[in-house]
Amino acid sequence: MVARPRYADLSPDLQYQVWRNQQIRSQLEWLLLVPFLLYLLVPNVNRWVDQYIGVRRDVNVEDNRSAQPVEVDEDFKQTLKKGDVVAGIPVTSPFGDRSDRAHALPPGASLWHKGVDLGTFKGTPVHAIGQSSVSCFWDGGGGGNVAEVLSSEASEYRFLILHLDSCTPGEYNDGEVFAYTGDTGIGAEHVDFRQQQLMDDIYIDPYKGFVEWFLTGANPMRSVNGTDVYDLLVEDMKASEGLVLDAYLDPVGIWTIGFGATYYPDGSPIQPGDRISEEEAVDLLKWHYSVAENHVNEAVKVPLEPHEKAALIDFTYNAGGGALKESTLLRKLNAGDRQGAADEFLKWVNGANGPLPGLVTRREKNRKMFLGEHE
Repeated sequence: MVARPRYADLSPDLQYQVWRNQQIRSQLEWLLLVPFLLYLLVPNVNRWVDQYIGVRRDVNVEDNRSAQPVEVDEDFKQTLKKGDVVAGIPVTSPFGDRSDRAHALPPGASLWHKGVDLGTFKGTPVHAIGQSSVSCFWDGGGGGNVAEVLSSEASEYRFLILHLDSCTPGEYNDGEVFAYTGDTGIGAEHVDFRQQQLMDDIYIDPYKGFVEWFLTGANPMRSVNGTDVYDLLVEDMKASEGLVLDAYLDPVGIWTIGFGATYYPDGSPIQPGDRISEEEAVDLLKWHYSVAENHVNEAVKVPLEPHEKAALIDFTYNAGGGALKESTLLRKLNAGDRQGAADEFLKWVNGANGPLPGLVTRREKNRKMFLGEHE
């Protein structure tokens, strides 16, 4: 092996050449660092990079250029601010400039926020909105596990959902679960929802309606006889369960609160002496609704009409996911016997001492809704 000559042993010309090469390499290294330093130190450059270069996926948008914008009302298009609650989950960081909160951001977090953060528990299900095409990828820039969603009911937008615990790519029907929230990437447990216009790749303030749809799976555009199925179902749930703000024992001896909730989102059961507000009761109802819908999505193996799914969600909300999965109702439905499945609702009316009038009325409503006869 030939030893490399020492610098001091080189001729003056070669010493100068070595020194010159070192200077050039040092200058090139600094030039490579300039874009990164600008990104960190100059807010306008930071914002431009995030807006136009950030987390992106290449898709063919030619077929979407003539798509009609989704028709939604003003409440659906409402934007979200910190402290708002969507489906029982608080907004922890809004869309837009957060340079005034730079001191409180995790290391590496951007000063321009392209979405809204929500303080979800790890494992919260994320649902498809309409017929959805889902792809999953890892964003090493801080997004962690990311889902990209293109939806039939919002064909002018691309949705990105960051920091997921898990994501399964594929084609999904409305309301089906394709991901669960987590804590991957930058920050603690939360999820970051982003809404991007396909025409120009610009991120916009996400619509409250879309965020709620992803979290609950409840399609606000579904209707029965011109009436929104979700509204019908929620109102039926409220009427059937009744509102009680203090913990009480239900007819089968389980501590219950609000609109029939038997446990909180963190898994802890309702305890004697617990008391909640009406707003908290509604939030609990929405959360339990999403849990019930997740059970329905997992158990039912045949396509469902919105009114059929709504009836099954109400049944599961009341009787539990285990009851649905072990029921003759589910077995008949998955075998294609819809009429037989509808008639099975009427058998789930008994308390400890026989039929309960409230359950009889509720199961009749379940059957009618399942058959599309809800008034």
